[in-house]
Amino acid sequence: MQPENKCKRCGKILIFKLRGNRRKFCSVKCRAKYWEEHNQERIKFICEHCGKEFGRPRRVNAKGKGIRFCSVSCANKVNTKLLIKEKTRRGEVGYISIRKPEHPNNYHGRVREHILIMEKMIGRCLRKGELIHHINYLEDDNREENLFLCNTYKEHDKVHRKSRFLIKEFIRERGLEKELTDYMVENCPDLRGNRAWKVGRMVDGDI
Repeated sequence: MQPENKCKRCGKILIFKLRGNRRKFCSVKCRAKYWEEHNQERIKFICEHCGKEFGRPRRVNAKGKGIRFCSVSCANKVNTKLLIKEKTRRGEVGYISIRKPEHPNNYHGRVREHILIMEKMIGRCLRKGELIHHINYLEDDNREENLFLCNTYKEHDKVHRKSRFLIKEFIRERGLEKELTDYMVENCPDLRGNRAWKVGRMVDGDI
């Protein structure tokens, strides 16, 4: 038999499931009228969006955060303004995306900047399977001379293989081996730890 409870305002019997939160009111209207009648018992807040004074039964919401808005509508209006930025970056040196909800290939209303620049260069939208390669491997360097259009995934993989070989040659020709190693070890704790372990074993004669 399912457990029963009574509405806090009208006394109507409520039937609820064994699992989950137990309902306190039979309807939204009963809940609203109940809190209108008992508004003096509630904690007072000022809405950050509309400035309206409102009451809540506790100082924090269900997530344990402070209550800032009187309604979901006010919260959405403020949060939307904060979230909608014209240009954003993924990480410190990642791809740059621009808000373009009207673009046919947008993802959640945004398109990566290098795609827009390439489409402007070729005068059309990218087709399925086409990829853009950053020649110097810097995802945020979207200069036209640094972008190369690959027609297929296979072509993109081929460019990557050749590029890795050329990067190694570039490092060797300019004598940057030691400088690159020191930079990587200094900025990557994992490499630094493994290197120290190997050096320690070599000193002990284990390797």
